[in-house]
Amino acid sequence: MDYMKSFFENGEQKIEIIDPIISLFSLALLNFMDPKTKLSIKQHKIKFSTFNPNLPLQQIVSRTCFRDSFIELQNLPNPLYWGGIWFFENKNDECFNSITNYKNKIELLFILAKNGVSQLINKAYDDKKLVSQYLNNTHLKILESTLSGSQIKPNELLIDDWNSNFIVKDMHQYWLNKEQLMTLNIMLELLENIKYKSEQKISLKDSIQENINILLNQLESVNYLKNFLII
Repeated sequence: MDYMKSFFENGEQKIEIIDPIISLFSLALLNFMDPKTKLSIKQHKIKFSTFNPNLPLQQIVSRTCFRDSFIELQNLPNPLYWGGIWFFENKNDECFNSITNYKNKIELLFILAKNGVSQLINKAYDDKKLVSQYLNNTHLKILESTLSGSQIKPNELLIDDWNSNFIVKDMHQYWLNKEQLMTLNIMLELLENIKYKSEQKISLKDSIQENINILLNQLESVNYLKNFLII
């Protein structure tokens, strides 16, 4: 794991707590954006650094002005790992019975999140081998292991023990109440709809973007951490 230590040895940013649901949906939505789109992770939130092919320098200028960096990607392994345990490995728990076809929906979310990481590796950071290597050996490995049902040792990937963190434990319970499970179902169905429309031969660009905007608004409104932490 020496390459991981060298990856962050010059970084000054601390690890932030990111909601697993927010993390998974953000990565999943990358599938429907320009392949060069990157993520900005600050104050417990994830935003998209979009790429405009007609203005290729715009993304660089924007990320420089806001001090966005690939180092922020170190905030994702924890939520991806624990999100896999909470929402995928425990998909047979009774609490998820209120969501129709939950198993298929949650599997689609993790598949699209995995594809989103692959897009970061092969497109957004194709010119940064160390970043691509890091994403491949942490983020992608976590999601692939979750989908295959295999287990990863937390210390193998520098995963923190969220079981002992009261903020995280409350965040987990937040997603298991009836109201938030209904919201989760709505978001999963929106994601299904976006994927379906993106696969159609006819142009549904405006409709897809409309659904993406709705889903982004949902993610912003349900972010538990923004209501809990002083940021």
